[in-house]
Amino acid sequence: MKKTLTILIMIILLVSCKSKKENNLKEVSIILDWYPNAVHSFLYTAIEKGYFKDEGIKLNIIYPSSPSDSLTLPAAKKADIGISYLNSVIMARANENVPIKSFGAILQRSVNTVISLKEKNITSPKDFQNKIAGTSGGVLSETYLKSMMKSQNLDPNSLKITDVGF
Repeated sequence: MKKTLTILIMIILLVSCKSKKENNLKEVSIILDWYPNAVHSFLYTAIEKGYFKDEGIKLNIIYPSSPSDSLTLPAAKKADIGISYLNSVIMARANENVPIKSFGAILQRSVNTVISLKEKNITSPKDFQNKIAGTSGGVLSETYLKSMMKSQNLDPNSLKITDVGF
């Protein structure tokens, strides 16, 4: 009986120590740049495998209601970290003096991609002439497209660019 009572007390102590450790986790919030997708998989994998917990962190993932949330919420101290696009960070710092800084890269290259319907037969920048391109907006999307055309000695103004909002 005495041995059973000792084991029971040890189990209670171990469980209470574990729960105290879990309660002492530092809460860190991270706001995504967009809806959860493959780019964010490293976060979910690390949570699932307990990597954050092992480092004393409880990670709270926030989904943005606006594309600018990943910059504005950390700047307003309503989130600890934001995942954003380097060009957005640069412009927010340079043009609006938003008090944020970049400290790491998730992707090593831009994920901007030019796509079209197969029947449009657009296979190179020369095929952009006299076409309409929809972009997610922002000066960089337009700059990318126009630079592609200029690199082929084409008139970048022959491509009409429209912001499709995403």
